[in-house]
Amino acid sequence: MLYFLMGHLSNEGRQRLLANPDMFLEVCREVKVAGTQLLARYAVIGRYDFIVMAEATTPEAVARLSLELGARAKVHIETLLAISVGILGEPSERVIPEFLAAAEAPEER
Repeated sequence: MLYFLMGHLSNEGRQRLLANPDMFLEVCREVKVAGTQLLARYAVIGRYDFIVMAEATTPEAVARLSLELGARAKVHIETLLAISVGILGEPSERVIPEFLAAAEAPEER
C-alpha cells in the first residue's frame, strides 16, 4: 500500500533543522522499519514542512514508520493511505471492502 506522511516541524525540530539543514534527510536515511520503504521525500511550502511517500505492507508497519520519523526528526506527522484514482471506476462492491480492509485500524482486527 502507498502512504503519504505529511510532517510539520515542532519547535525543537525547527531548531535542529537550523543547526543541521540535512537533519531530515539524515533521519530518513537512518530509519529502517520492516515492511516499509521510503520512495520519495520532499520539503514543501505551506501547511506542512515535509512530505514523504512510502510503501508499507501493513498499517502497523506504516504506523511504526510514522512514529520513528516523528520522534527522531521532531516532526508531527499526519499519515494518509493513497489509492489509485483508476480504482474509483471499478465496481464499488469490490473496491470499497478492499479499501476499508486496508485502512482498518490494527485494534479492530
